[in-house]
Amino acid sequence: MTKSIFETKQQYKTFRAAFAAAQNDKRAKPYFTDDVQAGKIKHKGWLQAEHFILLNAIRRKPLHNGFTPITNENKIGSNWGNPGYAFDAAHRRLIYAQSMALSILSGEPTSNISAFMLRTLQRMSDPERAAELERKKQKELAVINKIIGPFDGWLTIQQFASLNVTSSEDEECSN
Repeated sequence: MTKSIFETKQQYKTFRAAFAAAQNDKRAKPYFTDDVQAGKIKHKGWLQAEHFILLNAIRRKPLHNGFTPITNENKIGSNWGNPGYAFDAAHRRLIYAQSMALSILSGEPTSNISAFMLRTLQRMSDPERAAELERKKQKELAVINKIIGPFDGWLTIQQFASLNVTSSEDEECSN
């Protein structure tokens, strides 16, 4: 059994209450806005599939718990023939966000940078390099905050980085 990311049972209950509040918030649902040029624009709600995978990881449940493969042939075709596409895509986004969190916490801003970006950074002067790394860090923090933001501070970057979100679909997590 792995250790919980919360110190006390009360902290866990408070997080679950924050998750429930985030689910019931009107911002959690998709909504439309009017745009002069584009007409109606659909915006996704702030809770996405990544948040439910995250909840499964916190609860130490199998990550795919609650995700049903698509059975409609038309939808399977539009998702590149992958009936589990929604879970797979959300899982990749969550892993990527967690790698960003680990990079920020480790203080190694180059651990999550492509080879092309590294070559570009090497050609920059020190002030330019520092500014570019700060811009990258702010961009990464925005991605991480999109994941942990709906929970009103009850999930920190450190807690998010410590979760096991890379376990395989077949692996059963213990309670």
